[in-house]
Amino acid sequence: MNTYIHWVLDPDTGEAWCTSQAVAVALNLDTRKIIPAPLEQMKALKKRMPSGLTV
Repeated sequence: MNTYIHWVLDPDTGEAWCTSQAVAVALNLDTRKIIPAPLEQMKALKKRMPSGLTV
C-alpha cells in the first residue's frame, strides 16, 4: 500500500491552496484481493514522486 500526497499551490505566491492524500494498492483482479505491488512498478512510481511532502 502506498500513500500519495497532492499539493495545489498558488502559482504567484507558492502558498498551498489545498492538499489531498490518496492511498493506492495493487489488486488481483481474479481474487479481488490486495497483493504486493510488483517491484518494477514501485521503482517506476518512486522515480516520478517528489520526496518529503506531507499533508
